[in-house]
Amino acid sequence: MIRHIYLIKLHEGVDVQAAIDKMMSLKEHIPYIKAMECGTDFKHDGNSWEVCEMCTFENREDFIRFGADPYHAEVRKYMADKIKEGAKIDYEV
Repeated sequence: MIRHIYLIKLHEGVDVQAAIDKMMSLKEHIPYIKAMECGTDFKHDGNSWEVCEMCTFENREDFIRFGADPYHAEVRKYMADKIKEGAKIDYEV
């Protein structure tokens, strides 16, 4: 399995719940996402990230299909001006 984790800091004033709802819509539109969750940080430490998106895929092929999916491109476009900073990691479970 492949795990994809994306940590996000949003620009000031961005509706956090709307951003999470848009990211979570990926699961509804992309059937090869095996599992998905998003959450917000509650500690707000100086080194904390605001939002975490985690997706699990059965294999690398599904992960590659996810990256190329047109709906994923639509979500990336929606999020582009909302993300101040991001960090990602993709690894085998």
